[in-house]
This record gives sequence, structure tokens and C-alpha cells, in this order.
Amino acid sequence: MSFKSFLATALLAATSIVGTAAQAQPGSQQLYAALQEAGVSYSAHECASHKITATYGFYVPADNHIHICTDVAIQEDQQFQTLRHEAVHAAQRCVHPSMVFTVTTSQFLLENGTQSDWDFIQQAYDQEDWAIELEAFTLMRLSNYEIASLVNESCN
Repeated sequence: MSFKSFLATALLAATSIVGTAAQAQPGSQQLYAALQEAGVSYSAHECASHKITATYGFYVPADNHIHICTDVAIQEDQQFQTLRHEAVHAAQRCVHPSMVFTVTTSQFLLENGTQSDWDFIQQAYDQEDWAIELEAFTLMRLSNYEIASLVNESCN
């Protein structure tokens, strides 16, 4: 299935992850506040001890909790990119608890999604998750401010 054909049919707190350096990243306080306001908790820890390897982080909808894997996402930028990615999933859950809907449009994803993300998603995820993962990978490149606004708009 091609990137464009899929999109054409798709429906589309603590305040630190890595310590005091993280607090200096622009928009981090707004992102933390938006997640807290939405009832999303988060933690940063090594995931290998939990038999989870090679993932930067994950979101558990049932717990409304984001985990950042500090043994994989070692650098601050990786951790914040992962936090933004998982925050998009939290916003998707706010839109619909089943997480089958995106918060943006198919047109947005068509114009802003990348072929490399699309190729990876098709290999790494089940088909029913393709749209929400494409959206999370696409939006995670936005600023902390922009993701905070997305969470606020979707969840409050």
C-alpha cells in the first residue's frame, strides 16, 4: 500500500526527564503542565530491566502514563522527542478512548508525513495503528509548545 493511498483512505507532575538540564529546553514547562492538566503521568527510567528493549518510550492508555526509556533515549533531545511522540498518543486518547482517530487530518499527514516514517511504521506496527503512529511520528518533530497546545486542545 502506498503512503498516499493509505492517507487518502485513513480517518484520519514532576517537571524533569533528565534532570535540571531538561528544564532549560524551550517549552518543557508548558508541555509538562499540559500533560498534568490532562491527567497524564510520566516517568523516565531504564526499560531493559522490564524486558523492554530498543524502544525510546511508550504510552499506556489504560494507565494514562508515558514511560521514557532512559537506557535507549539517552540524549535530552531524544527524550523530549519521545515525550512529544507519546504526548500525541495521549491527545489521541482524549479525542477517543479507543485511539482509532487522529487529532489532525489526512491532508495534514499527507503534506507533512515522511516516506521514511511511513516505511518504518508499516514494518513495525499493526495496520490498525498505522494512522495514529504516522501522526505521532510526524508531530513529534514540532516544538514542546506546539505539542502542549495540541494536548490542551484535545484533552481540555
